[in-house]
Amino acid sequence: MDPPGDLRIVPVRTGVLEPGDDLPERLTKTMGDAGEVPAAGDVLLVASKAVAMWEGRVVDLDEVEVSEQAEELSLGSGLPPAFCQVAIDESDRVLGGVPGALLTYARGIMVANGGADLSNVPGGKAILWPRDAWQAAHRIRAEMAARCGPDLAVVVVDSHVQPLRFGTVGMA
Repeated sequence: MDPPGDLRIVPVRTGVLEPGDDLPERLTKTMGDAGEVPAAGDVLLVASKAVAMWEGRVVDLDEVEVSEQAEELSLGSGLPPAFCQVAIDESDRVLGGVPGALLTYARGIMVANGGADLSNVPGGKAILWPRDAWQAAHRIRAEMAARCGPDLAVVVVDSHVQPLRFGTVGMA
């Protein structure tokens, strides 16, 4: 463990995850392979997509039943109709769309595409937000403690776009 007050950031790449992969096991192995030994007080940041993959939150777009609303949103956004339907299904409300994105309200915040994403998944699939990021963080923490011993803090993180702003921000 580093002296108090020191901050060290160590990227740990798990490699490509498949739905249902054992994320805590993969994190433990990858950290060990990198020569990193977790210590009490360490903070482990885990990408929301890794958590979603662990939870199997991947949708095959060929299996999505598309509504008329999704067809209309697809025309204005240029997004595939099935992906628009996924965004509708994951949202509390669809506020509108622009080329390349739908503005939605989901889980108490405005977010693009209801949190669904087409990147970092095989073609023809979409990845969703984790079911409950808080619960996932607690579960990862417990499973990592059982494997590694130390009491780690776990934070599930994601990038987020702000409506009417350029760029992305981090979200935990």
